[in-house]
Amino acid sequence: EILKAADLNVFPIFQTRGNEASYFTAEQGTADAQTAKAAAQNFGFPPSATIYFCENGQNVAYFFINTN
Repeated sequence: EILKAADLNVFPIFQTRGNEASYFTAEQGTADAQTAKAAAQNFGFPPSATIYFCENGQNVAYFFINTN
């Protein structure tokens, strides 16, 4: 409410452990998406809100280097 009153826009960002490349599976992605959606709605974001997933970059680089 304070942010709305100050006319500020906010967007949800979700981050979890994911500290190993093996964490990033389709099943884990689905589970994380469900968790992120529930958390965003608990904070008052509408079901249609875009939720950004935060990743520190090291695992993404590892994934692309080791799968190409």
